[in-house]
Amino acid sequence: VPSSWPYDALYAQAVAARTYAVKFMKPQNTFDLYDSVQSQVYIGVDKINETSGGTNWGARWAKAVADTKGQVITYSGAPIAAYYFSSCGGHTENVELAWPNASPQPYLKGAEDRNSSGKAY
Repeated sequence: VPSSWPYDALYAQAVAARTYAVKFMKPQNTFDLYDSVQSQVYIGVDKINETSGGTNWGARWAKAVADTKGQVITYSGAPIAAYYFSSCGGHTENVELAWPNASPQPYLKGAEDRNSSGKAY
């Protein structure tokens, strides 16, 4: 999410990103995440070093990461596949309908996603 968004959004994104990373760690490989859409566009330390217009946006991210240290979202005791995206056109989709090989998950159900005036995100 953009660094300028409210702190609660950064906090939620930190937990979602960490959960995604933990879920898809690959101990057998020399690395765990790709810096592309293959790994939810992992940015890494570049995000923490971000500055713009005299504002240290990275410090806000560092705080969100520190404030959520160790927090992951689980279902039945295991980290979930915390997929996230920047926009959905007003409604998300069940995971099994988005990816044909995915199994239905109770935490990945489609939902309407509109702002308070009804505009689709």
